[in-house]
Amino acid sequence: MKKVLLIGVSGQVGMALYDRLNADYEVFGTYWKRPVPFGKQLNITEKKEVENLFAEIKPDIVILCSSLTNVELCEEDRPLADEINITGTRNVVEEARKHNSKLIFFSTDYIFDGKNGPYSEEAAPNPISYYGKTKLRGEELVRTLKSHLIIRTTGVFSFEEKGQNFAMQVIRNCLSNRKMQVPNDQIANPILASNLADCVAELIEKEGVYNISGKSMLSRYDFALSIAECFLLDKNLIIPVPTSSLNQKAKRPLNGGLKIDKASLELKTKIFSVEEGLARMREMAEERIKDEIHTKIKDYYSLFHRKRFEPQKTKIHFAGRCYQEEELIAGCDAVLDFWLTAGRNTNKFEEKFSEYLGVKHVVLVNSGSSANLLAIASLNLPKGAEVITPATTFPTTINPIIQHGLIPVLIDVELGTYNPSPLQIEEAISEKTRAIFIPHTLGNPCKMDEIVEIARKHSLFLIEDACDALGSRYEERLVGTFSDLATFSFYPAHHITMGEGGAVVTNNQDLATSLYSLRDWGRACVCQPCLLTKNPEASCPKRFSEKVGQLPEDYDKRYIYTHIGYNLKATDIQAAIGLVQLDRLVDFIQIRKRNFALLYEGLKDLSDIFILPRQEDKADPCWFSFPITVREGIKRKDVVALLEKANIETRMLFAGNIESQPAYKGIEYRKVGQLKNSDLILRNTFFIGLYPAVTEEMIGYILDTFHKMRKNL
Repeated sequence: MKKVLLIGVSGQVGMALYDRLNADYEVFGTYWKRPVPFGKQLNITEKKEVENLFAEIKPDIVILCSSLTNVELCEEDRPLADEINITGTRNVVEEARKHNSKLIFFSTDYIFDGKNGPYSEEAAPNPISYYGKTKLRGEELVRTLKSHLIIRTTGVFSFEEKGQNFAMQVIRNCLSNRKMQVPNDQIANPILASNLADCVAELIEKEGVYNISGKSMLSRYDFALSIAECFLLDKNLIIPVPTSSLNQKAKRPLNGGLKIDKASLELKTKIFSVEEGLARMREMAEERIKDEIHTKIKDYYSLFHRKRFEPQKTKIHFAGRCYQEEELIAGCDAVLDFWLTAGRNTNKFEEKFSEYLGVKHVVLVNSGSSANLLAIASLNLPKGAEVITPATTFPTTINPIIQHGLIPVLIDVELGTYNPSPLQIEEAISEKTRAIFIPHTLGNPCKMDEIVEIARKHSLFLIEDACDALGSRYEERLVGTFSDLATFSFYPAHHITMGEGGAVVTNNQDLATSLYSLRDWGRACVCQPCLLTKNPEASCPKRFSEKVGQLPEDYDKRYIYTHIGYNLKATDIQAAIGLVQLDRLVDFIQIRKRNFALLYEGLKDLSDIFILPRQEDKADPCWFSFPITVREGIKRKDVVALLEKANIETRMLFAGNIESQPAYKGIEYRKVGQLKNSDLILRNTFFIGLYPAVTEEMIGYILDTFHKMRKNL
């Protein structure tokens, strides 16, 4: 790999070249006054410094970007201009000759008088400013080398927040609401720095002189207007004036600029027009500012979001959000886009979640509770129909059944698995039964092979509430893929989080159509993904193309309602965070399984006082938490009190027996059997956390606390 010495890497051209050449060459950068982390300081006017650097690097190619380009300063301080632009160039030329290095030198259209522009490579120079004279003398020095390339350019611009190029001056003045006098009689063809760098990279093995500048010839005033147009700035702040009115000490070539015919014929790289260059500059500005924001976010995360565990002092939560700097960055980027409602991130999440589960349709919503609501609503069951569901449950599993005028049929669960057995489900079926709504409690899969067979035999809809069970498997198949519909939650306590969020999934096209409509106000527009979520400026070809019922034939489809629906969409900010979380899911699953195994092994010797969790033979749970039922003779409140005092957070197993909860007094329901286990769970069961933020050190502390409490029970 050839070595490239890039002198003046901190300037806009040098930085663009460094970014462009770094992949193909071993690049060494130098700076003078403005430090960069990947460069060495070099004063090219100091001959010894130049000698030492060349001896150290032994470059194959030298690119000299460093020069004094302030035209007025060159006129005012000619000795300084001589020292940098002539003596400095001479020092570099001499070392390039000594080391047989090729030299690439940047020159300017200021070597011409501006009477007959634009100028070709063969045009006779006639500089009218001292800056132009020093650059011409630099060219003469470079031409003495056997191998050299002279790049003439003009009006280079780029996005540099502290840069002094003309485009940045216009942007800063307009943003500060300052008027700016700009000459309307100076003609040139400005070029974007990165576009210039791409051209130079392609010409790097060439010899001689090449003009590399933009395609558009225009006045500096018109260029300023184009900048304002691109960045949506106030054009009225830009005042056109003749150059003569500015009282500048250095003369400027008026009818200047450079012909680029030679380069255009030889280059594969496209040379941009002003509009194209500014559009790319705007994109680069967005990228640059976002990069700076991201750096600050990383610093903020490192300083303020990381925590240290101290036994007894640090609370070990039952669950919580697990995240790193990437989630903060993704959320911030979504805020900067300010789309807010469902959009491109929502579409991406639905696609990615669909791929993970292996299902056809994913409907992202604002919570797992909303997912359950839509799942029941999409079935369109008749009032009074029965839906079988466990009594040991979370309220928002049973609530949609009640809200839709259906009758919940409560069945008991088994201790240890905390799920109903297939036999209990079969016994609960009556002639009114239309559906089974079965949660995988705390991430522990139910006996899905047998339950699926029961649903098929009796022609019942089957819904899996997998809100606690993302990543759990039964017969090596992910839960949530056995049923007509399945629901997931992305609340902070769950396996991945969006803050709030949930999803309904299905392989049934008719159910999916209902779900999309119900989620989006009940309207007839159900195309997925919606064209307008990708591009709000687009025109939907279907909006006025369908007649529905008695509505006028020209009625906007986005205002035709086919379902009694809701607005249950998630935001694009949530989806952006969820996409990052989904990338972490595999690691999250592994940690949860490790933590469960450590807790189970560590508590086995306490099985005389606790009923520990168990799973079905074909199940591979990704546990939400670690459930514990105290045996008769032990008081749960004593165990919980000792744990909470030790800063180990506990929770009840949701509602326990839901029929005992105050909100459900007086509702119409049917129960099968006495629900003895559900009552026992209500009195004796609790759970502790094993989510990914729970470390092995924390688990050791938890186990130690459990074993110490035995003597106090």
